[in-house]
Amino acid sequence: MMQRAANILATYFTRTTPNTLAPALTRLLVGLLAFVSFTAITACQSTSKPANSTPETTTAVASPDNAATFIPPKQPRLELGHHSATTPVNRQNDWWMKRFNDLSSRAQGFDGELIFIGDSITQGWENEGKEVWAKEFAPRGALNLGIGGDRTQHVLWRLANGNFDGIKPSRTGKRWVVIMIGTNNTGQGNDPNRNTPEQIADGIVAVTQAVEDAMPDAKILLLGVFPRGEYPANNAQRDDINTINGFIVSMQDRHRIFFKDIGGTFLTPTGMIPKDIMPDFLHLSPKGYQMWADAIKADIAR
Repeated sequence: MMQRAANILATYFTRTTPNTLAPALTRLLVGLLAFVSFTAITACQSTSKPANSTPETTTAVASPDNAATFIPPKQPRLELGHHSATTPVNRQNDWWMKRFNDLSSRAQGFDGELIFIGDSITQGWENEGKEVWAKEFAPRGALNLGIGGDRTQHVLWRLANGNFDGIKPSRTGKRWVVIMIGTNNTGQGNDPNRNTPEQIADGIVAVTQAVEDAMPDAKILLLGVFPRGEYPANNAQRDDINTINGFIVSMQDRHRIFFKDIGGTFLTPTGMIPKDIMPDFLHLSPKGYQMWADAIKADIAR
């Protein structure tokens, strides 16, 4: 219809208007027709929504200077399986409960910019990674919520039972939560409690959604599970990890949740893990922690 109107206008102005003005006037009126048509279509679309449709909403969170900060709407919930990786559970030993309670105490009143959530690789920022942590993250205010041996289900329990209680909004108005969890769910040997890659991906998504619900003003950097095992060949856990990371990349929306797989940082060109980066081919050395920091610090500086 727009093309037909354009042809009619062109014919009319060619006959009634000097040659120097006809093309310009035609373009002007065609543009006006396009605007009117677009306005009418938009009005029709806005009035054609079902009566019971839910309007899309966004959230404005007050920053320290009382300016409203735009927070994009959350992603639709992904359908997750009901299995051990998505079922919150604690670990029945005294050491774990003490660590859990210590972390909950640290969280009280925390108003820094950075929170790291994970297992022993994250907890290792307090040991092999402590100098890197002090240099790269501590100046911004950083909280380490890593516990060695944790699986996704343990993190889910911790987040629901105290590790996030008492955390305050960031004093600077910026907050990033860095999540790296899932390697322990892959099990070792004939571990009867190991999960499939699909189940582990479900667990990681559940953790990410729990963080998203608890901290709507935070951005999330979801890291791919780090590689493990010296060589890639005949390495079932390495294969599972690649599959897991292929699943969880779908979580990112690039507004609130960002996914990054930095595993290749720790590998040689042949896929081998050097001992000076992961001495046991799982946990990082000081050099490995510096590589981790270097791989993400630009992301969490946004």
